Amino acid sequence: MSKRHSLMVPTQPSLSKQSKPPPSTNWDICVLCQVKTDEPLQCPLRNKYKQSVGSGYVSLTEDLLRFHTLQHMPMDLNLERLDDGDGIESTLKRHKAEWHKRCRLKFNKKAYDELSRGKLTTAQQQSTSSVHTRSAHSHSQSTEPTCFFCNEPAAGSSGLHNASTYNIDRNVRKCALELEDTALLAKLAEGDMIAIEAKYHHRCLSSLYNKARQAASKHNDGDDTCLHGIAFAQLVAYLEDKNSDENTSPVLKLTDIAQLYKTRLEQLGLTVDKRIHTTRLKERLLSELPHLRAHSQGRDTLLSFENDIGPALMIACQTDSDAMHLMRAAQVVRKEIFGSSFSLDGSFQENCQQRAVPPSLLALVNMVLDGTNIKHQTTTKPALTISQLMVFNSKKQARNMDSPSSARTRHTRETPLPLYLSLKIHAVTRSRGLVDTLFNLGLCVSYDRLLQVTSNIANGVCQQFRMEDVVCPPKLRNGLFTTGAVDNIDHNPSSATAKDSFHGTGISLMQHPSHTQGGTDRGVLVISQDGSSTKSVKPLPTSYTVVPPASLHKKEFSVPPVQGPVRPSTLLVSTAATEDEYAWLRKVKTAVETSAIDGMISWSAYHACVHHAVIPPAAINALLPLFLDNAHSVAMIRHSMEIVKRAIQHVNPGQIPVIAADQPLYALALMEKITL
Repeated sequence: MSKRHSLMVPTQPSLSKQSKPPPSTNWDICVLCQVKTDEPLQCPLRNKYKQSVGSGYVSLTEDLLRFHTLQHMPMDLNLERLDDGDGIESTLKRHKAEWHKRCRLKFNKKAYDELSRGKLTTAQQQSTSSVHTRSAHSHSQSTEPTCFFCNEPAAGSSGLHNASTYNIDRNVRKCALELEDTALLAKLAEGDMIAIEAKYHHRCLSSLYNKARQAASKHNDGDDTCLHGIAFAQLVAYLEDKNSDENTSPVLKLTDIAQLYKTRLEQLGLTVDKRIHTTRLKERLLSELPHLRAHSQGRDTLLSFENDIGPALMIACQTDSDAMHLMRAAQVVRKEIFGSSFSLDGSFQENCQQRAVPPSLLALVNMVLDGTNIKHQTTTKPALTISQLMVFNSKKQARNMDSPSSARTRHTRETPLPLYLSLKIHAVTRSRGLVDTLFNLGLCVSYDRLLQVTSNIANGVCQQFRMEDVVCPPKLRNGLFTTGAVDNIDHNPSSATAKDSFHGTGISLMQHPSHTQGGTDRGVLVISQDGSSTKSVKPLPTSYTVVPPASLHKKEFSVPPVQGPVRPSTLLVSTAATEDEYAWLRKVKTAVETSAIDGMISWSAYHACVHHAVIPPAAINALLPLFLDNAHSVAMIRHSMEIVKRAIQHVNPGQIPVIAADQPLYALALMEKITL
């Protein structure tokens, strides 16, 4: 079984098992004084401001280390009992440490400044008399700027530098304490170096740092060498322990190893002021562990063991092979996407979604969604939806998000789904914001493209009207019985912001297909083929929009007499219906006489069983363009009758026009017919 390769991030554990345990601490009381009183305790984790939760531990740690540097604590406090091995701050947070307010105030900055000034004043009183000589006093009164360390003015190319570095005062004080330089401590007692605008030679500051470093090394050479050896030995043991894991092949960053090494040195009590030299540490590790290998990866150096490199390379090769397969599949699918096209001709035909996407893309999406089993390879609606959206959002070149034109899609790759969604949402909501939001998500065409499509459809319809010289909707079929209807159409918007209403006339045409006679499709192309991208709609024919004036010449009308019988002597429909009723009565009589019920007896159930109704196909309805004129006028009724007559003669020549209307409009139409 191959091992799993994992990038290891050391959690900085305590490598030593023989280090002396720190004094115990009762974390339920004040961690500073360890005295149980009635005074309330403070905890940074109870801070009401979430941004600064736990910051009290950071400030307390800094203050404790600052007093520890002065080697003078305001109270009897051993810092070792506040450190479990991973630092004071982490230990306090983990145990949710609390303290008294008065105990915490003993370690604030004001107390530190007072203690520091007192210590420096004592050192100044014990300093040599050379600081108080007349020459020194006269020099301090001189207006010429001098070096803070050597009291010499700028000479030649070695100019003076202003003290502006944030940590310069703290570093100089630390060096002065390390060297026990009372003269320098007396100068520092005047205040912060930046505040007193101190100036210095660069060589003087470097000399001070070097002297402090040498002095520190003299005191700690013996102990430091031993502590470094202990930490390095434990680091080697840590790496060997990681290599012995059979389930994981460790890959570690050299920076993390160096940080772990530095943390362990600090746990052993060694103060590490400078950064660990990672190159030297790497060379020591490689010499101690011959099977360890270092690999450069950009700015990082990765450490791994030699016996794990081979399996890692094998896994990488397999991963690259899978990536190549994905790239090849994407190339094949993209080639077919850009080789296919789809254009809207005014209607969504049957199977238009399947014809708008390449078969390879549809098969790939089906396999991703439903698996590669050959027994379950059926085209599903989710697969069609995803395939159409992929074709719609595909680009030949990478998108430039800073350029607005990068989001445009060629019209030949506008599949039915994005067009239908845009048309449907606009028809229901009329919301441009909603359409553009879905367009930005890649789900439908933009609002501007929607206006172009609707304008092209309207212009194509108007062009067809002018060519046929009649206003007849393209969806009507030839050879079907057609009827018309005329009525008022009113729209009173309920919105408080509405400014007007609509009161006009609407004309509808209905066709009634049957199972034996379905009519003939007229095959009208609705979309204009002139290639224009205008958003304006051309006007309708004037023969339709202009309502000629008309009036009734008579005020009294007489219905002409009927010639012949009102109804035929033999009506087949009536005879058949009467025979059905007699058959039902005979069945009821038989059931009453014999007291035996055979089948359905009630009238409705009997006729439902006898007559099996055949549901005809749905009627074809079309609404003609609306008129602003009121329907209750002679001119509008006459014009409507003429429009319906011409449309019926166009789709079903020879048919007698049939028009339906409500009673007032029917009366006007009847008078108009009698007049004509």
